[in-house]
Amino acid sequence: MAKGANDVILRDRLQFDIDANGDTALVYGRVDMSDYVSIVENKGLAVKEIRFHLRAPTKPN
Repeated sequence: MAKGANDVILRDRLQFDIDANGDTALVYGRVDMSDYVSIVENKGLAVKEIRFHLRAPTKPN
């Protein structure tokens, strides 16, 4: 999606391990977006796109 004049790109990296059964420990992460949201000013944040890049770190890219 094209980047507009008011668009902000946020990037975050989260890494976790999956065991032989395909299970993982509970993973919880968040990004503080309070700078972009204001209840008083009725200002919010619209998420246009989310991308996931899954990879196995033990294998070459």
